[in-house]
Amino acid sequence: MLDQVSAAVLECENYARAKTTQGVSYIQQLGLLHVGEDKFPPLSFRPENMFQKRRHALARQIDTQVELWDFFDIPGLWERQEKVAGTGVAMTAVTVLGGRAIAGVGWIDGVFGAAKVLGSNNIRRMIIPGVVAAAILTTAYVLSIIPQTLPPRLSRKLAASLAEVDYVHSNASRISTQ
Repeated sequence: MLDQVSAAVLECENYARAKTTQGVSYIQQLGLLHVGEDKFPPLSFRPENMFQKRRHALARQIDTQVELWDFFDIPGLWERQEKVAGTGVAMTAVTVLGGRAIAGVGWIDGVFGAAKVLGSNNIRRMIIPGVVAAAILTTAYVLSIIPQTLPPRLSRKLAASLAEVDYVHSNASRISTQ
């Protein structure tokens, strides 16, 4: 990501170099036109000498720490769920299921009914494979979502860090003063 920032700064420097060369050429042409060749000495302008100082050293000072929560997009998960569910479906679910959840423990009866049908020995045998399957599925989900969640979150952190040190304005000042 810092390479993209550096590339953008280099592009700005090249643009400024081209515009400055164009401006110096225009001034030289005006001088020759109005004063004459004999009274107007040629300008010695070397655009390759522009921007030879340390280039945007601030970007190298930015240190964004990757945290564990950067791999998980919990707010994005809630946003996607709200987009899919919609308000109408959510309200229907609350009215239908809410009464049972508040009024009693009907869902607990369902769990115990399923336990009676399966039997205690089968349930004991299914606990470890169930936990292993849940762990594998959770790991697979986390690994599959990392490419979508990590770059945007690091990008936001980097943008905040660059804004904190006023990187854009300092580079603009550096480029414009040369």
